[in-house]
Amino acid sequence: MSNRALRAIRLFFPLFVFSVLACGVLDVGIERTPVPDYAATQTLTALVAQNSALTARISALATPTLRELGKIAYVSNGNIWIKNLPADTAWPLTSAGQNREPKWAASGNWLAYRSDRQVWIAAADGTNAHAINSGKPIQNFAWALRTILPDRLAYATDSGILRTESADGSSVVTLVTQTSTQNQIAQIQHIAWAPGGVWLAYDLSISDNNRQPIYQGLWKVSTKTGERVELFSSNMPDRNDVVLSGWSLSGQSVLFWQGVALPAGGLPFYAISAESDLPERESLQLSLKPVLVNSDAAAPLPPTTETRDDLLALVTTATDPAGLPMTRLEVANKPISAEDSSAMFPAWSPNGKRLAYIAVTTSKDNNNLGQRHLIVTDASGDGETRQLTDDPIYRDDRPQWSATGNYILFARLDRVGQASLWLMNPEGTSPIKVESVSADADLSGDVQWELVWDWWRGATEAPAARPAVPENPPFIVTDLPHSLRSKTFTFSEFGLSMNLPADWESTRYPDAILAGSPPLNLQSWNLTLSAETELPANLSMLTRILTQHWQDEGLGNISRASIIVGQNGQQFPGILFIGMPDSCAEVYVPIRGQTYRFALRPPLCDNSRGQAHLTPLGQSLLASVSSTSRNNSSQ
Repeated sequence: MSNRALRAIRLFFPLFVFSVLACGVLDVGIERTPVPDYAATQTLTALVAQNSALTARISALATPTLRELGKIAYVSNGNIWIKNLPADTAWPLTSAGQNREPKWAASGNWLAYRSDRQVWIAAADGTNAHAINSGKPIQNFAWALRTILPDRLAYATDSGILRTESADGSSVVTLVTQTSTQNQIAQIQHIAWAPGGVWLAYDLSISDNNRQPIYQGLWKVSTKTGERVELFSSNMPDRNDVVLSGWSLSGQSVLFWQGVALPAGGLPFYAISAESDLPERESLQLSLKPVLVNSDAAAPLPPTTETRDDLLALVTTATDPAGLPMTRLEVANKPISAEDSSAMFPAWSPNGKRLAYIAVTTSKDNNNLGQRHLIVTDASGDGETRQLTDDPIYRDDRPQWSATGNYILFARLDRVGQASLWLMNPEGTSPIKVESVSADADLSGDVQWELVWDWWRGATEAPAARPAVPENPPFIVTDLPHSLRSKTFTFSEFGLSMNLPADWESTRYPDAILAGSPPLNLQSWNLTLSAETELPANLSMLTRILTQHWQDEGLGNISRASIIVGQNGQQFPGILFIGMPDSCAEVYVPIRGQTYRFALRPPLCDNSRGQAHLTPLGQSLLASVSSTSRNNSSQ
């Protein structure tokens, strides 16, 4: 034993004896070999196994998956490459070079891209590659939304013709036959699909042989009928530019720039109604400042957001105290970015509550592009702002959110001009370099990143249209309470069954089935079930029709939410409307190609507190709905 150990024993042993004597009792025992506690050992082993499983589960949840992150298409050395995120091996889609501007179809099954002046489409596995428009030059192209028109491409030719066609090259439809002549040159510079997929907006310019504009305007054309509607025309086409931006979230307005370019850059930014039967239209200027003319400078709310507002994140132009041009980020004319830096590339989070953007500050090495860093901020402008990157050797650009909002993909350019793509979570930790890409800067030093890469973020299908009716978050019905005394009611003529309170009864009428507490009649009922044969069984179309119906009826207090009816393998998505005039809730559900309507009254729903909602009993009823074989008899 060491001298240090002996000194410790001499020091602490008297203190130990004194403390024991002070307590009054000192028990002295003989140490025996302990008997193994097998139950405790088994419990400990089980806890260790559980802890190991939990650790693995947490690690799996923290690692992004292919389903969560999708895949990217990018340009490298003139060819298009595809990579499953986050860390799969990339493979080339093309090999001949001179390829750029990859664009994923909304399904992720097809990719369109430019090859020299041609536009090609190929399946995601590299098969069925073919040039569109018989290999002739294309001005611009855009995929339709998956919710309405899966895998369909719209494109404008150099001669002002607008067409759509399926990804496999079939079903070619010419929508606009405006062609250039010997005296006039017609061009469609930009095209944009409406949220519902039925209309295409485009800007049309017509010039004379001297390239002097004689017409500039905005149009929309129906992809179903070919109907064309002029939305706006410039009264000074030789001086005022008209540039299409896109559609508002609701699909009720078309967004565009119009005016004379200002010294600080940018143009006035407007919205104009896209309704077809208006005798006159007035454009509304959306910002008090000019807005940068760039496809990434005007960002509507994403279709996955819970709100129905037609909010926009806009990059406005101004000058700093020294008279140098700079840009600011604003929402509804409210500044969002800091005053001491410029802002670029706004991107909404999927829920519309946060914005990612690039902040540009003065470079320490006098680089005219400045330092560019990734910022995430509260979209209201009142919450937390966080700078995610600060590496001086990189210039960050063009952030985009994953479908879940758990990751941000963004581009970087280092000091020697090497471009790369990176993943990072919104907290600014765990950056992952995804891939090096090829990017060329223009004369101003900026990169057109839309020509370099595109991100398919997974099969997260968003609503096709956004009617201007308040919508609550999606509503999922719960399991049946064990305390509910119920019995199964089967309605064979509709092929449906559900669990209702055991003391209820049901009555069949020619157009509907009534159920509720006795006595039951047309005035006293708790549930009405009917087959709505005149309504479509397509959920997107059904939502638009019903929303417009309630608007036409002047019922502005009605709100809607998505709902899942049924359970255990028979789940049917539908629409829940709250606050009806003769019932506190109605549910419309397409089942087997037929739309059914459930009208509910108390005790299935409750509006006693000023805001109607489903009760547990109403949730239980909808959770119990199941599909059976349909016949013409009654049970």
